[in-house]
Order: sequence, then C-alpha cells, then structure tokens
Amino acid sequence: QRKKAETITSEIVEANGKRTSELYERQQTERKKLVDELVSKTLQIHEKWKCENERLKEEEERFMEIVEKHEKGIQRSRVAQMESLKQLKQIFETFQKTSEHLEEVHQKQH
Repeated sequence: QRKKAETITSEIVEANGKRTSELYERQQTERKKLVDELVSKTLQIHEKWKCENERLKEEEERFMEIVEKHEKGIQRSRVAQMESLKQLKQIFETFQKTSEHLEEVHQKQH
C-alpha cells in the first residue's frame, strides 16, 4: 500500500505540476497577446500622429509663404502710395508757386 500511496502522490504532484505549467503558459500567452495589442495600437497612433504633424508642418509652411507674399505686396503698396503722395505734394507746391507768380503778374498788370 505504501508503494501505491507513493505512486498516487507522485501522480498527483506530477498532474498538479503539469496543470500549473499549462496555466502559467496560458497566462503568459494572454499577457503577451495583450502587450502585443497595446504595442500595435500605440504604434498605429504614433504613426498617425507623425503623419498629421507632417501635414500640419507643410500647411504652416504654405501659410507662412502666403503671409510673406502678402506682406511684400503691402510693402509695395505702401511704397507706391508714398510715391503718389510725394507726387501730389510736388504738384500742389508747383500749383501754389505758379498761382502766387500768376497773382503777382496780375497785380503788376493793374
């Protein structure tokens, strides 16, 4: 009977060891699957973020080019307006001098 008890005990220990090992393997597989899913989803989000960031950089560059062109256009308009104002001032000064001269001439004619 002792031999039989030892055999049964040995079989129980072996069965428990095998069951524990199988349980551990299954848990490890489930954990690995969960981690792999997390890594995959994280990489997808990171890749999407990188693409979106690149697109935003390109849009910002295009926007800055538009702003720079607009600023140059405004500067050219200012220069043209200043030149026009200068010309108007010269025309007015010439008109004023001519009027004064004409007035003097007319005064002398009387």
